[in-house]
Amino acid sequence: MLPAGLLALSLALAQDAPVDPPADPTPVDDTDDTDDYLDVTEVEEDDDGEYLTITVIGEQQVRAAQDAVVKSLDALGWRARRKRDGTVVFRGPEGWMGKATLTPRGELEFSQPVIAFDGAMAGGATYESAPQTGNDAPVGGVGVSTLPLPGKKKVGAIQREIRDEVRDEVLAFRRTIQLRHFSTYIAELPDRLDALWTEGASLDLGATVPTPEARRAQILDFWATRTDTPEGRTVSRSVEIWLRQTVMDTPHAVTREEAAAAEARRTDGRKLDIFPGGVAAP
Repeated sequence: MLPAGLLALSLALAQDAPVDPPADPTPVDDTDDTDDYLDVTEVEEDDDGEYLTITVIGEQQVRAAQDAVVKSLDALGWRARRKRDGTVVFRGPEGWMGKATLTPRGELEFSQPVIAFDGAMAGGATYESAPQTGNDAPVGGVGVSTLPLPGKKKVGAIQREIRDEVRDEVLAFRRTIQLRHFSTYIAELPDRLDALWTEGASLDLGATVPTPEARRAQILDFWATRTDTPEGRTVSRSVEIWLRQTVMDTPHAVTREEAAAAEARRTDGRKLDIFPGGVAAP
């Protein structure tokens, strides 16, 4: 369970969430079964670009964003086949156009065709490359009809054209996936901090952190190394809220000297907002 003050952070998530533990969260896994209230977020910066305002929505939004890509490609003649791992594979309207793959990470990738097929031939037939006037029937052995492939330049041109046509839908899908991951990360952060503070479970999954002083130092190091982005500032704020609620009223509270040292390590001039008045140094 989240502390009361952070419940709004993850369910109404009106301010705190990151994209960087030491640096960035774990790569997006589009196949997890996380509860809907953690799955997807829509994120906007506030008027000053300071924090992220997050409204949590459901898993159906991820599928809807993926479906928008599928529908756009379908309208261009590319037929979809969904795989169980969340990947969608598309075949172009003509064999020489190759295939497209929409990954669970929101990436649209194209492959270069090796051979273009012109349909199966009748049994006992071979392919005659030269046109046969007045003779439509295949003759000789067994096989399939193949066509000469266009050059890579032509194939690349049509694939770029298709990519441009669905660019907005693909970017929206990718963003939705990233925001779902972001929402999960920020919602889990208080539990990770609790585990460090009460059990010594390191934030970087390293050795157990034995003492309150060492645990406090790791939390301050984590805070001091957040990025100067809306995501980084949002996770910084999450840590500050957690510190105020969990640590600052204990015998092991952060000292003003420790806070000032952590602030000096930041490149954005941010202050550790955990003291009355929000100022660390006297």
